[in-house]
Amino acid sequence: MQFARAAAFGLIALGLAGTPLFAQQNVPEIAPNQLVEQMLRSAQKDDGGIVEFRGYVGPSTPETVKLYRTLSLSSYFEIP
Repeated sequence: MQFARAAAFGLIALGLAGTPLFAQQNVPEIAPNQLVEQMLRSAQKDDGGIVEFRGYVGPSTPETVKLYRTLSLSSYFEIP
C-alpha cells in the first residue's frame, strides 16, 4: 500500500516538474536604466572611463556622500 502511494506521488511529481509555477504571459518588461546605458557606451569608447567603488554608504549631505572602504570605518571616499 505504501509503495503504491509513493509511486503515485512520484508520478504526480514527475508530471508537475515541467509545469511552470507562475503564468509567464504577464511578465513585465524591465526597462534598462538610462544612466547605466550611458556609462556602458562611454566605457566601450574609452578604457578607464568608469571607476568602480565598493564599500559601505555612510552619512551624506545634499552635496556629498561618504563611502567607507571597510567596516572598520577608518577610511572613506567623499563623493560629490
